[in-house]
Amino acid sequence: WFRCRDVPLPKWNGWKWLHKVQAILEYDPSKNLPSIDGLDLYRLNDPLAVSGLTINGTRGVFSVNWELEKGKFYILRHQVYDYNAVTFESSINVELRDTVIYSIAGMGVVTENCTEIRIENVQVRKKSGRPMSINADATHYNNCRRGRVQIINCFFEGQGDDGMNINTHFQAISTISTDRKTVTVNGRLRAAQTLYGNIGDIFLVFSRHTFELLGSVQVESISRMGSTFSTALPKQANIYDLLLDANNTADFVYLHNTTFYGNRARGALLKTSNLLATHNTFSSNTGPGVQVYPDGVYWFEGSTVRNWTLSHNTFHNNNYATARMESDLFVAAEVPEWSGGKPSERNGFPAKTEAFHTLKITNNVFKQTRGEEAVAVYGVTNSEIQHNKVEQMNKGMKPKVNFKCVGCKNVAEKPNTCQPSPCVYSSSSPSTITYKQLQQGSTP
Repeated sequence: WFRCRDVPLPKWNGWKWLHKVQAILEYDPSKNLPSIDGLDLYRLNDPLAVSGLTINGTRGVFSVNWELEKGKFYILRHQVYDYNAVTFESSINVELRDTVIYSIAGMGVVTENCTEIRIENVQVRKKSGRPMSINADATHYNNCRRGRVQIINCFFEGQGDDGMNINTHFQAISTISTDRKTVTVNGRLRAAQTLYGNIGDIFLVFSRHTFELLGSVQVESISRMGSTFSTALPKQANIYDLLLDANNTADFVYLHNTTFYGNRARGALLKTSNLLATHNTFSSNTGPGVQVYPDGVYWFEGSTVRNWTLSHNTFHNNNYATARMESDLFVAAEVPEWSGGKPSERNGFPAKTEAFHTLKITNNVFKQTRGEEAVAVYGVTNSEIQHNKVEQMNKGMKPKVNFKCVGCKNVAEKPNTCQPSPCVYSSSSPSTITYKQLQQGSTP
């Protein structure tokens, strides 16, 4: 059953999206959070049908064809994405202040191809008595067209996805002309599309196998039939490799004094260079408080990052359910598994090359309840992971590893402080470990 707030049945029947269920999430009302290791069903492209919809006063009843356990609580989302509260596209000097968003069948704030963005004192909160606030991300910043992005004094609670996601989209090369100057591409979610960018933009070319930067090219013309660069693609580039518009990345990102609490997925996905994140709180998110995971497999969201600083932040009770990875702060670039010369659209593993440069992870506090790793980074070079503090809130809990660095070069990992002491460090060469194994907390 569900509450329908005295809306008459004919109107409910007229809303077609109500006659399907795209997602089911098991929920713990005693903690007002998603259940630990509970059901999390996503059926975006193949939703469950709703039948037998009836309404009696403020109470609605319907059936879905899925076996749920009697006595447990579940959140059913009829619509996960698409209906955003606020969307800005191709705009300059975007500001949103002093705003509270309680509920929407999509994301809270979305920007696409915008320049100079400031989000200040914006809140996404649960209404009293509701188990979830909005159905997807609190804020989502796609392809920021240079300029600054500032998120200051905000509070994001109880979303159906991430608290924040800032990224630039990759596009995969589909065909290459004989002179290697003209390409067609596949974009996000593999849907065929025109090269996303402007004439004169500089595109970076990444190996889909390794995330190695192969070189760059400048756009001369753009057409659905094929987009042309002023010079040939790098010799190593081939079909399926990735293009990313360097002009569609922010010059500087500042995240300050913002809380990410109780989200179904991660606290913040910070897939952008030249970032400073300070004095934020990441608490009770089912996945890492912060994740940097450029994706060359499914979502096509990037990019690799450099000059990225995370300092004086607090992580508490993250990484316990749906979006769990091996650590509270997780950094890796995902490349696909290959079969028959083609990339997988579902299975991937961390790239074995140094995809991340000049990261500073310093003076953060990690308060943990399950003994997970505090920091795990893959393919990082010329970076610092120092002066952090790790506290185990459950007495007797002792992680096997506090700080892990795989395939890293020139990374200063000490000193840090751990309770119980001493801190345990792990450094190793790259190996093939799948994304699914990382979600289960496996280590190479």
